[in-house]
Amino acid sequence: WQGGSPPLATSCTCRGALVVRTRERNRPASGPMASDAAQLRAAFTKFDTNLSGAISLEDFVDVMTRTGRDCRPTSREQAVALFQRFDTNGSGVVNLHQFVRAWSSRSCCSPSAGPRVSRSPSLGELENMYKAPETIWEELDVRDGLVLPPVRLLKSSWLIARAEKVKAASSVAERRALALPRRQELEARHPEAFYTCEEVKALKRGSDLAGKPLSVLSVSHCWESAEHPDPQGTTLVKLCDAMRHAMTTAVTNGDYTWEKLPGELAVFFDYGSLYQKSPSGEPRTADEHAAFKAALARMQVWYAHQ
Repeated sequence: WQGGSPPLATSCTCRGALVVRTRERNRPASGPMASDAAQLRAAFTKFDTNLSGAISLEDFVDVMTRTGRDCRPTSREQAVALFQRFDTNGSGVVNLHQFVRAWSSRSCCSPSAGPRVSRSPSLGELENMYKAPETIWEELDVRDGLVLPPVRLLKSSWLIARAEKVKAASSVAERRALALPRRQELEARHPEAFYTCEEVKALKRGSDLAGKPLSVLSVSHCWESAEHPDPQGTTLVKLCDAMRHAMTTAVTNGDYTWEKLPGELAVFFDYGSLYQKSPSGEPRTADEHAAFKAALARMQVWYAHQ
């Protein structure tokens, strides 16, 4: 879905499996070279788990030694050896330029470069991670020995109703009381706010012409404070206004018309979708922390999935 919505404040953008865009010039270039570059950038984000622009040895080893749906893991020794070939200047991290150059040339895996890695993810496998809906389903279900699902998606209808209450509030204290609760509190007090994995699967998908995209929206936004990202619901209101506009208004730019968004979306909003520390700094439980770590390890999925 590509909806024509009014832009949010600079602190809030909507991207991911379901994309809200307003500018035609944001469309990426097409063609084989652009496609290859996009695949390599997507592969890089698979390893760059904290989106710092550089891959550390531990992040690289973690990905290469992880058992996945589409690939068998390498040993730690093989992963370290491969990282050292990527890290051409010995800095201890690999940037995007080094990553692209090494993977494009395959010199890191040539016979002359030393022992070959027995099995590493191919570009096709990494690309599939950002296209297959199963990648999304895996994040919404208990996996890898976890007790709790890493991520839960919020119902757009619930968020919009909450935003209307924030708008109607007559004081700062009322707005603060209506700010989006963290995931733990939502699960305890408002379980109806969440979709189950099966319910997300059943949501209406986009047209064949658009590639049948999922009705999933991912929100990236700045936190206003360390205790709460949106203490007075300001970002929530802007997000919900943009969603509602995109659900009801088709936008045309030249020969291109964006489809309206479906009437119900599954929304990734970090404070409600991931387990959080308490506002006073109380840590997550062991099970919550394990789920949170699993979600962070694949956080790029929510912003790179096509």
